[in-house]
Amino acid sequence: MKNELQQDIIFYRKEYYVKDLEKPINKFFSTSVTTKGVIGGVPNLAIKVPKETFGAYIELLSHIDYKKQREFLINSGFNLDKISDDRGLLIYKVRGESNETK
Repeated sequence: MKNELQQDIIFYRKEYYVKDLEKPINKFFSTSVTTKGVIGGVPNLAIKVPKETFGAYIELLSHIDYKKQREFLINSGFNLDKISDDRGLLIYKVRGESNETK
């Protein structure tokens, strides 16, 4: 995907396999632009995403049952750097190929 964010933004996600975030992410990565849109309840990840990151906001393409997710798919081929743990909310920042200009 070649849609580039126009500004830095924070996305949210509920992740059950947090250890997997230490490896390169080589798949599309589903996130929500709101905490209420996260599948599985309360998010345990907040992800700072630089404006150069490629992905797609897909709410308009979503099935009617999923519109409230406010989903953003981050392009594959990136890493997440852990910044902190704020009382169970893990804070990461996107680093890598998906946010390099192509």
